[in-house]
Amino acid sequence: MDFFLGLPLGWAIAALFGGAMIRSNTTYWLGRGVAAGARRTRLEKYADSELMRRRRR
Repeated sequence: MDFFLGLPLGWAIAALFGGAMIRSNTTYWLGRGVAAGARRTRLEKYADSELMRRRRR
């Protein structure tokens, strides 16, 4: 955190915002990959259940 204290305010905000965007996109794509992988295994019957279809909507 000390690194951000030495930066000008605009750069610190941009760096923190960029880090948050990278983290959220990584989490999104990992979730998509796990969901796609689950559809190719024995978990397919759970992934295509009525409950999961309602959750996706």
